[in-house]
Amino acid sequence: MTTRAVKGAPSRVWFRAFADEDPLTFSATPTATVVDWSGVSLGTATVTPADTPGVFSVLVGSASNASVHRLTVNVSGTIATPFAGESWSTSIRVDVDGAPYFDLGELRTAPGMSKTRWTLDDLTSARAVVADRLEEFVGTSMVVTPFELTGRAADWCTSSGGMMLPERFVRSVAGISVDGDPADLSGLVVGPEGVLSGVAVKGDVVTVRGTRGCSGTPPADVREALVQWAAQVVLRRSDSTTDRRQTSISNEFGNISVAQASTDSPSGVPDIDAVLRAWRDRLRLPGFA
Repeated sequence: MTTRAVKGAPSRVWFRAFADEDPLTFSATPTATVVDWSGVSLGTATVTPADTPGVFSVLVGSASNASVHRLTVNVSGTIATPFAGESWSTSIRVDVDGAPYFDLGELRTAPGMSKTRWTLDDLTSARAVVADRLEEFVGTSMVVTPFELTGRAADWCTSSGGMMLPERFVRSVAGISVDGDPADLSGLVVGPEGVLSGVAVKGDVVTVRGTRGCSGTPPADVREALVQWAAQVVLRRSDSTTDRRQTSISNEFGNISVAQASTDSPSGVPDIDAVLRAWRDRLRLPGFA
């Protein structure tokens, strides 16, 4: 799952430090550095222990989130217990989006949710989960997000000498590398339907970094559907009474089928999936880009 931040605002990302079931403690607060997707260091970030043992947050400043791009937060420290003196490290990928799919306040006040019960980590992780699943289902993002694609030049090159990426809604390109070497982007033109022209690609493996999105802000029906879906994600994590293998319920009124998530119904909630399927089909139409 990708951790998400919003352009122009500081963000808090979370990580867990455990050895099996045992939370790690550190001899000193772990340190964190932030690197962008070009490998440029953006400085350090502040690590803070959460109230829950083994859970920490990293505050990534607004300067690191100044544009839509991808960050890596590298965290390291020295363990105090249970493996005293051992080094520990982890890396967190953060996608800085142009806008959120919805505000956390909308999720906290959604039907069935409690305004105070859920932690910020609970809400942000649920929002990231449904955003990732939405984008996988519809085949693109519905806000401006960073992307990084790697493929063979032979598969992407067009007869006119350009490239057609497997992403229709390309908005900008930040970098292209061919067999690990940066390409000259001085003549690059980003066209509709993911077509790039004006760049020489002579090699085998191509990596393209840039931004994508069919919209700057999510449509209202998608926004509402994702709030409801994220609420279901949060609530199901705490629900130990429902058998998720159950596909039907039998009682004195007969047999009732239980909606289940599937390839064509990613949330398993009929009214949410109806919205997502409608947009998936609409985005497949030629010329929508």
